[in-house]
Amino acid sequence: MGPRRPGTRSRTTLLVALLLAISLAVNGCANRREVQDINIITAMGIDRVTVDGKPKFLVTILSARPTPPGSAANTGGGMGTPSRGITFVISGEGDTVFDAGRNLNLRSSRQIFLSHVLVIVFGEQLAAEGVGEAVDFLFRHKDLRERAFVAVTRGLARDVLMSQPEIETTASMEMFEILQKNKTVISKTIDTNLFQLSYALLNPGIEAAVPNIKLFMPPETISPIRSSTSSETGQSSPGGQTGGKSEPQAQNQTFTFSGAAVFLGDRLVGRMDEEETEGMEIIRNQAKGGILTVAFDGPNKNTSYLYRDLKAEVKPVVGEDGSISFEVTVKGRGELQEEKNAVIQVEKEDIKRMEELVDQEAERICMKAVQRAQLLGADVLGFGDRLRRAEPKAWKGVKEDWTSIFPTVPVRVRADLRVEHIGIISEPFQVQ
Repeated sequence: MGPRRPGTRSRTTLLVALLLAISLAVNGCANRREVQDINIITAMGIDRVTVDGKPKFLVTILSARPTPPGSAANTGGGMGTPSRGITFVISGEGDTVFDAGRNLNLRSSRQIFLSHVLVIVFGEQLAAEGVGEAVDFLFRHKDLRERAFVAVTRGLARDVLMSQPEIETTASMEMFEILQKNKTVISKTIDTNLFQLSYALLNPGIEAAVPNIKLFMPPETISPIRSSTSSETGQSSPGGQTGGKSEPQAQNQTFTFSGAAVFLGDRLVGRMDEEETEGMEIIRNQAKGGILTVAFDGPNKNTSYLYRDLKAEVKPVVGEDGSISFEVTVKGRGELQEEKNAVIQVEKEDIKRMEELVDQEAERICMKAVQRAQLLGADVLGFGDRLRRAEPKAWKGVKEDWTSIFPTVPVRVRADLRVEHIGIISEPFQVQ
């Protein structure tokens, strides 16, 4: 072994001292929260109600019910024992959203934990008065994720949280899965998260649109939801509230997403139906999949076209006189999925005719979305945002008046969709 180089011992001593100092300075998880001490929230509802003649915020949370250590999952009771379910709902009132949220702690024995919130629902009255204050609170809260989905309902958001899922174990998971996974299958609603909502609220040239969620009682008489009792979902607000009374059978209802709620600024100004919403999604390049139905050689719609990979290009056109218009071009491909009475033969002429009808249908629903947005005076299509990016000089001249200019802007839509497949049979199904 060779001689030790000078300074090696001092460097080693210094390194050991440095590691010791670092280990003493590190306190581990200083803000740790043990799972047995937290109330895990998976969905949140925010309403505007009147209590004793005064306006109040009503914050409702859907919580995962804790399971006692060593016990089986609480999915149902034994003989004669009522089921408590795996979630429960509680509400709190307050002068501000934060005040109402903190008042929830008066009913929760565990610290409220919002990092697992999947869906945030706004009630009709809150949306009509303005969601700005609620969104401000949601963004300031350190636990809430910007990727949580946002929806609007008619009536109280609290009722949505008290409704029952049909497939998943919790309403929050069912809402989340419907919005997240069905995007490539159907485009009759939208999926808007908290970040996307804030972008539309904070940036000129685009208005916000969020999914519309509605409650209904399942029409199937054998549905267990029709016979469910209030013991399966905890009751919400303490007494004393007026003007915000729940529907009497909220726990006997389930939910579906249909169309979109449209905002002007932070206020709800109207809704788009499912067809208008699909047209909006096509124009905004958000339609990942869906069905267009057309009438082929008959008065009634009898053929289904499944589209995929639609690409829409929105081109602002600025005239020499400063006039502004928009040209929307939609291209894509799809396949024939259904026809009645063997009206379409696998021939070039029939396929060409089918494509023409599909193009007309796509153009119709896109223009229907444009007309609805212009009627509401809300540029949810993002035409102003596109003008700002493509023609910044023209945008600068109309920016301040875009809300009044948008309803009269000419829009032209042209579709070019192709039939690439005809399903797994090559000949029409013709009954003899």
